Amino acid sequence: MADLTKIIDKNEQYANFIVGEITDICSAHPGRSAGSESEVAVAERFADTLKSQCGLDDARVVKFQSRPQALTGWVYFSMTCFTLGIIAFFFIPLLGVLLHAFGIISMALQYVFRHRAFDKMYIPSESANVTAFRKCSGEVQGRIIFNGHLDASWNHKFNEKIGGKGHAILIVLSLVGAIISFALCLASAIVTECYAGVGNPTIYGEGLFYTGVAMLAFIPVMVLTYYAVDEKKVTDGANQLTGATLAVAVMKALEDEKIDLESIEVGVFLSGSQNAGHRGAKALCDLYVDDFYDVPTLLYTFDNIHSREELAVNYKDVHGFVIANELIADLMMDAGDAVGVEMKAMKVMPTMGATDAGAFRMGKFMSVAVTGVNALDDITYNTIHDTPDTLDKNALADCFKVAVKVIEKADEILSMEDEEHHHCDDQNCHCHHHHEE
Repeated sequence: MADLTKIIDKNEQYANFIVGEITDICSAHPGRSAGSESEVAVAERFADTLKSQCGLDDARVVKFQSRPQALTGWVYFSMTCFTLGIIAFFFIPLLGVLLHAFGIISMALQYVFRHRAFDKMYIPSESANVTAFRKCSGEVQGRIIFNGHLDASWNHKFNEKIGGKGHAILIVLSLVGAIISFALCLASAIVTECYAGVGNPTIYGEGLFYTGVAMLAFIPVMVLTYYAVDEKKVTDGANQLTGATLAVAVMKALEDEKIDLESIEVGVFLSGSQNAGHRGAKALCDLYVDDFYDVPTLLYTFDNIHSREELAVNYKDVHGFVIANELIADLMMDAGDAVGVEMKAMKVMPTMGATDAGAFRMGKFMSVAVTGVNALDDITYNTIHDTPDTLDKNALADCFKVAVKVIEKADEILSMEDEEHHHCDDQNCHCHHHHEE
């Protein structure tokens, strides 16, 4: 079993490495939005670092086609449909039903589940992932992959002023308005037998008609969502880069100490276009869909490690609709306990949002995310306030400790299983390890 204590004890050193790398990247590669040349340049930089400082000659940049507006584009489809649907209530209720239905489907697929169904409607651009693996000295019995994303988000204007709750309030109010308006259109279409013309209280009934009038108050809210994200202003994304740089720091530490695990392969997936609906993670799922079923493969995403007090293992992802792998989530919690790092077991999704771990989970990986931000209150979340001077070195040191410890924990479990399989009489053993022809 591996003893990685000497690496864990150097957590401050590697936290300094993480901060230094992020600070330099934010300065040297501004405008690191999904699918940008800057994002690809950062991918190439990390691949070079993995080769030169981490001893990983197999590090490679894997380019793929991204759709930068795939995550935010739903606003223009859905909110326009919702607005027109509210107006259609007064003239052609059945059209209002259809408009609302299309808007809700568009929102569900693009925003909630980050599906690629609408991707061809957006302008493509080139993005990049980075992969690298540190081979073990013996037979591979397990694999741990650390994931973080490379890109920075566009500026979220309301988050910039009052934190993530501003953006969340807009989305929730718009959805509530759309659902109520959809029900009103459906009810009026039934009551009026698919009436087409200028509606009035006599035709619709006073209760139905004036409720529809009240729904007009939701239109300004829906229009505001058009301006919620400033696509012309890219954040530094310093805290968004913490997961990717942490993953590299772990690989660097293993190389610095010349540690080769006996039976566990350790790798990194640095994903591009996370802010375009996790397109990098999805591309990695497509690439490795059949490759990692040979041995247990544990994938840990670290994302937005901004505050020591907010460190959490997320048992749910993708707005709460995707359940993380509980086994490896528990293993991460155990690793935190072992090194004295307190993390919340986030078993109820506290806010709207998703991480690359959710996309990997939907792609059949055993994955879970560790986050460190209060997305509702933190004004650095997806805003221009997310700068290198806001990095929390203590939180990064803690995450480095738990990342290294989870490798040790996994190695310990596999070693115990291996011993159990081999505590038998050699003459009667049916383990393939003892049957060399």
